[in-house]
Amino acid sequence: MLSKNYNPKEYEDKIYKKWSEKGVGKPENQTDTVSKSHCILMPPPNLTGNLHAGHAYGHYLMDTLSRVYRQRGQSTLWVPGVDHAGIQLEGVIDKMFKTGEADHVLTEQMKNHNEFPADKEDLPKFLKKHFRQDWLEFAWSKVDEWRDFQKNQAKILGDTPDYSRNLFTLDERAVEMVNFAFQKYWEDDLIYKKSYLINWSVGLQTALSDVQEDIGREKRKDPFVTIEYDVWIKGIAKPSGYKLAVQTVRPETIFADHFLMVNLESQNLDSELKEFLQENVDKVFVQLPLTNVYLPIQLTTDSSEVDPEFGTGALKVTPAHDPHDYDLFNKYKLKSFDMGSGQMEIRNPLEPVIGRDGKLTDLGGKFVGKTVEVARREMILELIKSGNVPIKENAEPNEKLDKQIAAYLKLSTEEAAGYSKYNIDWNYEHNVTICERSKTVVEPLISEEFFLNYHKPTSRDNKTLSELGEIGITETKYFSENFKKMGLNFVHKDNLNDWVISRDLVWGHKMPVWYNLDNNPTRKFYTKSDYDSTPDANNRFRISNNKPKEEGNWVQETKILDTWFSSCLWPLSTLNYLDSTKNIDWDEIPKLIDDENKNDSDFWKYYSTDEMITAREIFYAWIVRMTILGKYFTGKIPFKTVLITPTVQDEKGRKMSKSLKNGIDPIEAIDNFSSDSLRLAMLGSMIPNRNVKMGGSLADRLLEKQRNFGNKLWN
Repeated sequence: MLSKNYNPKEYEDKIYKKWSEKGVGKPENQTDTVSKSHCILMPPPNLTGNLHAGHAYGHYLMDTLSRVYRQRGQSTLWVPGVDHAGIQLEGVIDKMFKTGEADHVLTEQMKNHNEFPADKEDLPKFLKKHFRQDWLEFAWSKVDEWRDFQKNQAKILGDTPDYSRNLFTLDERAVEMVNFAFQKYWEDDLIYKKSYLINWSVGLQTALSDVQEDIGREKRKDPFVTIEYDVWIKGIAKPSGYKLAVQTVRPETIFADHFLMVNLESQNLDSELKEFLQENVDKVFVQLPLTNVYLPIQLTTDSSEVDPEFGTGALKVTPAHDPHDYDLFNKYKLKSFDMGSGQMEIRNPLEPVIGRDGKLTDLGGKFVGKTVEVARREMILELIKSGNVPIKENAEPNEKLDKQIAAYLKLSTEEAAGYSKYNIDWNYEHNVTICERSKTVVEPLISEEFFLNYHKPTSRDNKTLSELGEIGITETKYFSENFKKMGLNFVHKDNLNDWVISRDLVWGHKMPVWYNLDNNPTRKFYTKSDYDSTPDANNRFRISNNKPKEEGNWVQETKILDTWFSSCLWPLSTLNYLDSTKNIDWDEIPKLIDDENKNDSDFWKYYSTDEMITAREIFYAWIVRMTILGKYFTGKIPFKTVLITPTVQDEKGRKMSKSLKNGIDPIEAIDNFSSDSLRLAMLGSMIPNRNVKMGGSLADRLLEKQRNFGNKLWN
């Protein structure tokens, strides 16, 4: 006899088991009554992550649409998968070694190694250097656990994808697609290796690209220091008496300054000094504080070079640590000067004063080896003592601020008395670039990395990847429409920087790049143009999935590919592009996609896919890049419609986060109210392009309402 009240815990598992046994997600088990097919690709969740409210929202939308199209009689495929989460997983595994959770992996051989670290913070770096395979084996053991866990979470939601087609981005098929893509890019002369100013994650010790999914901005308060540089005239053995002031939140970088720029339109520039600089522009220099190095001055009236309204109207140009300064250096090519010897270019303009470890290099003199934070504090103190920080006009004593300064500079109250009179804003609020994964500071550093060229004509209709992206975005429907504008703005040739595709990690896709150290000891990477013009390049360098069999000391590139490199091939990897297009001419692929009679494989039957449903957080790094690369490999857009899910907020309108502990746990909500209740509550609250409030007591009320509705249906 049926109970009066519906008990979802008793029935949802049974219902799902029946669905699984029948394979309702497999198109082969569906009764197709119309010829048109339907396909949705599941955005592969990061391997290490638990299911959160955003995932649940997306999954319920995808599942509901798939059910609707199955009921319409269309051959419906919903493809599931998991992303290997390169940076994130490596961070999680490293943390397990740092906290002792993975101590059981450590062997006597490791512990007896002469470089075995005393501090567990250094343990992951040691293992990846000397026992990389052991690190990887432990990572793979956790992968199996996490994959099963995620699949079980999806079942609790009531997902009905075709699990027989489940793909992991490190599965053989995905690896083959990655290698093929790399080879194709290289053959089209789109991949190059170059030393360039890139975003460097100090926390993760790897390069990052410039999309907001990799880097973010965080408001912080730091001292905004006014520094005076003595102005000298070439050939005269004493300062001119003029001082040129700049303001900066990064005084620790002055050792890497290469010249100063002054905007003559600035109202903050003393008129007498302005006239002096104009009259002596070819022979004036400034002395770099705390050094015997002299820097040239470049005058400008261009506000894009130096903002005349900001600060003093003068800018310290530090090409090794700032993208804007890097461009200015490449434009003007000015040289530093030794006043005593008359020697020009006494320093490498791109030599960093901050190293990859976030500490000052030898260029930092007495501050070498200190972290940026410590060096900045000590540098400010040194600049005050040297007289390079001026006193504010009409400065009044401020005991309260003096106490704050004393705490910051690690001085006694007596020692810091009167420091508030110096021209420093001790509470200057500004945006700091941070790594989204590690939440540590991102330093712009010169690094030799691999890049994918967005601006070179390709073999796909002789268009650049940037141009293909513009076409693809125009052809795609977006909900809401403003994402189309955002996408077009991102791929515009003036805005789109080449993609840094290399990472200094161990977890992820290896590059199919090989160097013969016998005759290529510097590991020179040959672009396709270089390769074609070098007679013996084949003996020095190869693009190959496997180690070359020919004689030589062949070694593989140690950098790995950005996680997004494989993720952006998702529509092609999941639908088995390689097998389907084997032996088919590159130019024929778009025509065959349009051929309605060619449906002998998943790729020909389901590409282009229908809806792509995902969160706005990965719009640029994933959606836009998939559109670019889909057009490149197929000539067609990878999905016809993009639906960006709303951000799920708590009842106060705040974004859900672990730190606030205001998130809704879908598994817990299902346990209390049922999956159907959560599904109806979420779908019923959705309005395109609006965020959804669903947390705390508000969520409980919505879920209870839908559970009661389910009970009415039961009765």
